[in-house]
Amino acid sequence: ELLDQPDVTKALRERLDLILVDEFQDTSPIQLALFLKLASLARRSVWVGDQKQAIYGFRGTDPTLMEAVVQSLGKPEVLPHSWRSQPELVRFCSEFFAKAFAPVGIPEDRVRLTPSPSSRASVSPQGHLKCFRLEAKNNGDETAALVAGISHLLRQAADSPVLDKGTGQERPLEAGDIAVLCRSNADCRNLATTLEKFGIRVAMSRTGLLSRPESVLALAAYGYLIDESDSLAVAEMARLLNPDPAEFLRQAAGKGMDAVKTSLKAIARLDDARKNLIRLTPSESLSLAMECVDADRAVLRWGDEDVRLGNLDALLGFATKYEDQCRSARSACSPAGLVAYFEDLAKEEQDAQVEGQGREAVQVLTYHRAKGLEWPLVVLTGLNTEPKGNPFGVGAVTSDEPLNLTSPLAGRWIRYWPWPFGAQKKVDGFSDAVETSIVGRQMSAAERRELLRLLYVGMTRARDHLVFAARCPGNSGMTAWLDGCLDETGEPILSLPSAEGKEMIPVGGDQFHMLTKVFQPMPEADSDCSQKVFCPVRPSNLPAYPPARFTPSQAKGSAAPSFKIISLGPKLEVGKVDDSAKFGSMVHAFLAVDKPELGQEKRIARAREICTAWGVESLKPEAMLEMSDRLYRFLRERYGDQFGIVREWPIAMRCGMQRGKGFIDMIIRLENGDVLIDHKTADGDDGRLEAKACGYASQLAIYREAWEKATGRRVVETLIHFPVAVAILFSSTSPRIK
Repeated sequence: ELLDQPDVTKALRERLDLILVDEFQDTSPIQLALFLKLASLARRSVWVGDQKQAIYGFRGTDPTLMEAVVQSLGKPEVLPHSWRSQPELVRFCSEFFAKAFAPVGIPEDRVRLTPSPSSRASVSPQGHLKCFRLEAKNNGDETAALVAGISHLLRQAADSPVLDKGTGQERPLEAGDIAVLCRSNADCRNLATTLEKFGIRVAMSRTGLLSRPESVLALAAYGYLIDESDSLAVAEMARLLNPDPAEFLRQAAGKGMDAVKTSLKAIARLDDARKNLIRLTPSESLSLAMECVDADRAVLRWGDEDVRLGNLDALLGFATKYEDQCRSARSACSPAGLVAYFEDLAKEEQDAQVEGQGREAVQVLTYHRAKGLEWPLVVLTGLNTEPKGNPFGVGAVTSDEPLNLTSPLAGRWIRYWPWPFGAQKKVDGFSDAVETSIVGRQMSAAERRELLRLLYVGMTRARDHLVFAARCPGNSGMTAWLDGCLDETGEPILSLPSAEGKEMIPVGGDQFHMLTKVFQPMPEADSDCSQKVFCPVRPSNLPAYPPARFTPSQAKGSAAPSFKIISLGPKLEVGKVDDSAKFGSMVHAFLAVDKPELGQEKRIARAREICTAWGVESLKPEAMLEMSDRLYRFLRERYGDQFGIVREWPIAMRCGMQRGKGFIDMIIRLENGDVLIDHKTADGDDGRLEAKACGYASQLAIYREAWEKATGRRVVETLIHFPVAVAILFSSTSPRIK
């Protein structure tokens, strides 16, 4: 509707010169309506797509749209060359899919490709096409046999040379050159687990970060750091850090958890670090907890160290992401909030583990995720996939009417057929009737076409070598996916060989060499691939480093300053103070906004409003005005009437390698310099006030140095104002800051 507005249409027509649509085959009807409207407003439009790669029907895309648009707009320009694969693989895929796509209406001239003029054929002793026959009775055996095949490829790397894209030269196959394509995420996880079990590194996106032992250790340390009463966290640390986990159970049963805590050196480090929590963000606290338990050194002893160390980094990354989300939402982040955030990630299966990278990791992913990518060697699995033809659930339905380019949504609707039998997947008689019904046959034919396109994506990902992995013959349906690819006569286009050896296989009008290997499940004995890892010993005396950030009010000086005390009058009447932090914040808030020139009535109203907001009743509004009046009388008596006042001024400073932030409560601007004043709500006699002031002198010294550097103005005095005790203390020395 927006694009139908005359002013919008006029503006776009003036600005649009060219519309480019990429990956057009993945277009949905709504997207097509938008693209067509924009194309009508532009001077020229170019649409790029490959209907053979339309594999996202489950997302609502409709591959028939591209064919309809092509028929309506005229003959498209076809790119004739493949710039990716070895010439033999280009010829193989062209022969196979020219025959496979013909029955579904895609003409041969849109399927056949020729190798690029600059392509260079590598010399492979065993050819570029391979077949792995897997001896297996169940899915577990099939996965283990496939791992045996991948292990064979890596051991005989010289038999499968690849062209290095960086150097242009041949080199032996490496693990990072291999991509194994699976039909589902569950298949990917099972294969990745088995590969890692047999010592082969895997690059794959997986969830479950928070259940990994390295994460459990880090979060247990974090839990104990923020709550020393968390006995479960202590138990987790003892179990993971103790070389003999059973020893910790015996110790806990015999002597109790206090004995367990005493035996763990990490507990003492966590107890000592707890005092720093007030200055740290949740992610910094987590990092500190991991440091205290030597998480990085601990995981080196567990093997698979690259993945484990990467997962620790991923955990810290999620903690930083939590803080970023809090910042965006303008909400406070907290240790408990981070724990809840982690729990939500695990519940929603969003706790992604680190994805392995590098030349030593085999890529494992689904056919759908492989789209647009390429690898030197690709292994195709799941060749027993069959179309299900299930019409139940939500789906888009199209009428038999031709596509109307002016209204591409016409004749389309959403159909929802609920499955009436709950968790039961098949019902005798009923399921068969559905499969043989008109709708069932239509769904089965549509899924068969989508499987053909998905196989095209998988087979064309390979640059140098293509491997078909299927169980040995004997059970029906072991290569149902390939068997369902028929030519126009209804005959299968490709039959995989079953016996070991190299033979010529006919495909279309050509023949190709294919090497077949038979693999049995890799025995458990071969899974002992543990590596000796050097693990540095933690030094006994680590240097103490100050935290990266500090609060000026907590800074320490190297020498005790001396003070001069001036009384501002008799003490004010103050009731019982239940929360000293709230009381102090209330006093600061009032002194920050009060101005004597506002008048008695308005000042009383402000004082009352602030008391109510902070929920403090121990100081009456009249007393708050008196507190402020005494301060301003003192300022006028000491500095005269000609001065400016700045209140609650934010300031940031660097002290060595540390950074600090704070607020200067009050700044008196004089002609010859400035006076810095800090309000403190402590009470007591002169001796107690002077002792308190000594603790705050370093804070004022930091403010003095920061203010002078930032403004270029001299600080002539620094004062500590005790409004409750009704006194002013002058610092006669400026301590050197540690």
